Amino acid sequence: MQTLSPYHIEQTDLHELYQALYFLHNVAATKLVDGAWLYGLISRWHEPSCHDLVRTYLEERGDGEPEHNHVLIYRQLMASHDLPPIDALPSDRFVQGTLQLALGHLADEFLPEVTRHGWPGTCTRTSAGSTGAPSTSGWTTADRSPLCSTPCSARAGRHPAVCPAHAIVV
Repeated sequence: MQTLSPYHIEQTDLHELYQALYFLHNVAATKLVDGAWLYGLISRWHEPSCHDLVRTYLEERGDGEPEHNHVLIYRQLMASHDLPPIDALPSDRFVQGTLQLALGHLADEFLPEVTRHGWPGTCTRTSAGSTGAPSTSGWTTADRSPLCSTPCSARAGRHPAVCPAHAIVV
């Protein structure tokens, strides 16, 4: 059995630390908006089918307690390791976060994507100007996700959130 010298172990630890810090920095653009895709569901807090998603959004925000806010915790983690600002990251690192922000802002237009494509037990689309009565008119199993051109059989519950063809999961 080969024994590792303290020097080798130290180099391995440093390499693993470097990899961890590299990862933390490169996912920061997404982690700093974590849960933003759920923002648009706040107005649906009264719908029992949305309770879990609204609850998740509130937990992401720390339930009103800054020390439990996931974004603030991530910022503290980055600061504690002197990670550089995210504005120096390549633009492709901002795609996931941008999608989360867009879905949060446009939740009604992209309700199937926000709610895992209208899986059973999720929030339902309501008609504009309605009294809140669910309306699924126009949704068929042949619908395509507005975010990609892949046929979407999600109404049958076979797709993860947003677009599995592009491996974008919120």
